[in-house]
Amino acid sequence: KNSGNFNRGEGSPNRRLHEYYWRHLFARLGAFRSVHSWELVNEEAPGPGDHFRLTAALATQAAADGNPHLATTSTWATLAEEAWQAAESAPIPYTDFHAYVRGTGWIEPKSELANDSARFFHEYDLAARAAGFNKPVTWGEMGIDGTSGTDNQDPALANDNNGVWLHKIIWARTGPGGVYPLYWYTDNIFGKSLHGIYGAWNRFMAGIPLANGHYEDATAATSNPDLRAYGQKDLQAGRAHVWIDNRQNTWRAVVNGSAIPAVSGTVSLPMQRPSASYTVTWYSTTTGLLTSTQALAANSAGTLILNISNL
Repeated sequence: KNSGNFNRGEGSPNRRLHEYYWRHLFARLGAFRSVHSWELVNEEAPGPGDHFRLTAALATQAAADGNPHLATTSTWATLAEEAWQAAESAPIPYTDFHAYVRGTGWIEPKSELANDSARFFHEYDLAARAAGFNKPVTWGEMGIDGTSGTDNQDPALANDNNGVWLHKIIWARTGPGGVYPLYWYTDNIFGKSLHGIYGAWNRFMAGIPLANGHYEDATAATSNPDLRAYGQKDLQAGRAHVWIDNRQNTWRAVVNGSAIPAVSGTVSLPMQRPSASYTVTWYSTTTGLLTSTQALAANSAGTLILNISNL
């Protein structure tokens, strides 16, 4: 970074060089709609100051260009709340953090999160939600790394031929945080043709108006600790979507050949409309397609009770 001069402020020779390059970048590639956004630096230190001011300058100029694009930066660890929430970072349209469960992750217990990919995503999703960034959050590098560093993923994942690990990450996104994850290690995704997992979730989510500003945590409760339910609800419209999962059915259990007992119980979904009638639609998480529907009434407290058998 040119002996620490990379992030020099307005009026410095380095800032002028940045601005010349940005103009070249916009002119050369800005018309391509395939360009999602510009990233100033990959994995900057997660603290406020000169770098985030430089990123804000890039974001401001990129937004004002004749072919406007988003622009941001990324940090190598933590959510860097102080940096992203600083007033001078306001022009940066979205946050981008990186975290590998063992190497650069900060949520414990790391070994349990590594073995349970749904929990891994969900815990960080909730942490990002709690940070209150008030802007979209991208998990720019997500990975289940092994014990020898972040350059390589956990080698046992290669034995998960059906991609249970990826299935759980993708469907855990149904929860309330809204974090957009980009999984870093792609060999198993391509080698085992796991792309259909993304398609199934996309088919399920199609048409759900999450951007209407009314959705909140579904706050679903389960009667059995081996059941988990992540989702969101729009109380104004009387709508909700929830992913219900067998907590014991992790990728690690599958790879180890462990017995995974079926689980039954109830999922309680507080909808705040006493005795209201609902149409409950069930979907396959393998295909993302509808499998059945049922008519169900909420109880006198306005809670919808879903019966789950042998999941």
